[in-house]
Amino acid sequence: MICEANSTAYKDGKLVSPDFLPPPRVISEQNNSNSRRLRTSRTINNSTEERAFPGLSLTTLSNKIAESKLKLPKSLQFRIYLKAEWNPARLYKHFGFAGKSLDWVEKQPNFLVYLGYSKFWNAKGGRYMR
Repeated sequence: MICEANSTAYKDGKLVSPDFLPPPRVISEQNNSNSRRLRTSRTINNSTEERAFPGLSLTTLSNKIAESKLKLPKSLQFRIYLKAEWNPARLYKHFGFAGKSLDWVEKQPNFLVYLGYSKFWNAKGGRYMR
């Protein structure tokens, strides 16, 4: 079978287009100026350092949530307390229950949150956590 030079060709018994280029097998074969590379030395000027988009950091987002007065789901709030290494005793003080009578504490809306976190904290290992 005769193949024309500028149409298609056979390679290893398969029909291949002449403008087909297989993808590079190793990074050094890439010839793309948009490919990202890791820096191996320090930058001379700190302003040339790549940064995240302003206003999208976690602290900014959490501040915006706090300003909006929206309540977080209890499970998310419990995970935040756990990540901050708060035990139920610290949460009890945070809610202002320390030194108050039990009757007064039980009437507070945050008392149910405290009980829920105590149960969550114990299920995660409680006092054995580090």
